[in-house]
Amino acid sequence: MDVTPVLPEDNQSGKFGSAPPSFEEVMGQFVTSVQMNQPELPCLAFIDIMPRMIKPGNLQFKELPEFQRFQEIVRGANAWLAQNPDLAVWKCETVERKILQSEGESGLLVDLDSMGWRESAWNCNCYVFGLRLWLTQRLDQHQTTQEIGLFNITPQTKEVQYTRYCRAGFIGLSHYMSTCRIHTLVTYEGLRKSIDDFNSKVKANPLPGSILNVETATLKFAEGFGKSSVEEVAQMSSWHELSGMTVRRRTQVLRVFYVKGAATTPHLEMSEFLPTRIGQAGFGKPVRFADISDAENQVAEWLRAQHGIRLVNIETREAKYSTFFDMGGQLDIDTDSTDDFDIPAFESNRVRFLRVFFISAASGVTSYANTALTARTFPPVRCKGENRYETMTQTMARIDAWLKATGLPIFGVETIQVLNEGPSSFNKSQYKLRDFVGKIWVTAIRIYFAPPLAVLVPKYLPVGEHRGSSTCNIF
Repeated sequence: MDVTPVLPEDNQSGKFGSAPPSFEEVMGQFVTSVQMNQPELPCLAFIDIMPRMIKPGNLQFKELPEFQRFQEIVRGANAWLAQNPDLAVWKCETVERKILQSEGESGLLVDLDSMGWRESAWNCNCYVFGLRLWLTQRLDQHQTTQEIGLFNITPQTKEVQYTRYCRAGFIGLSHYMSTCRIHTLVTYEGLRKSIDDFNSKVKANPLPGSILNVETATLKFAEGFGKSSVEEVAQMSSWHELSGMTVRRRTQVLRVFYVKGAATTPHLEMSEFLPTRIGQAGFGKPVRFADISDAENQVAEWLRAQHGIRLVNIETREAKYSTFFDMGGQLDIDTDSTDDFDIPAFESNRVRFLRVFFISAASGVTSYANTALTARTFPPVRCKGENRYETMTQTMARIDAWLKATGLPIFGVETIQVLNEGPSSFNKSQYKLRDFVGKIWVTAIRIYFAPPLAVLVPKYLPVGEHRGSSTCNIF
């Protein structure tokens, strides 16, 4: 049977129907470390894909911009992968960038190469979510092009009743009557309950592919008297804060990224590791936690004892804690909450911890018994001047040099955002979030390694490597 060839000009003219979209047509702004005609990929290659702007708005007058939904970013990523069939994704990650007012045609600027930004205490703060793909060279060029899917796990609503007593009047001189009123608060199920619901769903309706990785996204779904549904917020690719004087409400959503293919019924599980508490809190003596490396050591010990699992992500998260109602030295740290309030004029204590997602009873699982999990954080170089840092491109070049010098294989990677409190910000696990003051947030890359127990991971580059310049210092 003769087959009529379809030429590029036929697609362009519409002779054989509309052509599939190119990534430029479905993607917004993007930046990548993958360059054409480069002899080999960097050790840690990536592409950041942002949503297309639908409506620019005007931040000076608090007219907020509108962007494509997050699912459209995944569509753009698949279009890019289709035009780069020699590459494969080994992890997907949500990244966040602040939107700045500019003098350009759209009036807005998103600097994808920036590693730091300032959060205003009084003015409107607007942010956009993008998708970061960590890339590698495809080993089997005969396989079909990789296609990514996304499933959002959102918490379900529940009603909680609480009692409130109100003073009604006095009886005699020393006693008063009180009335009891029962109120109902609509809140959300915890994170672990959401995972249980997901596992039940995929048993009945299998996932159309295999899980690549799972991550947590903390999203704002209410501010002041306004409110959006959690399901709607999970699809949004931008968010804002009108000012630091409004009450804000946040939730936790799990993003399940998967590679489309044969249907599977994975059983997702989660473990959390908080840094060890140091000493006892008391009057005028705040509680202290060990550095984040303490949580890393806990994960390493836990991982060596596991059998029949496949690790799908290690991520750094944070939770509020309070010692105001501390009874017997117990701390109130609720990492499972999916309904948190940020109240103006109240300081909040935060502790960072590690959250691990894994699939149990997975077939063909490699044993972790002989691995020594460790991590290395790569902050950007701080340049001379007020809160100036090197770019993402420069940071990734230093990381590539370090990886080539050490020759260590990568086990995992994540992008972290840290409140700038000095050089120790990237290692300590606790900090205080204060209202009514501007904040500087810095982005860093944390890489996880799992070499055999006898292999040590060096902390610094070998002696003789270029470590700085006349204008920049390394933390």
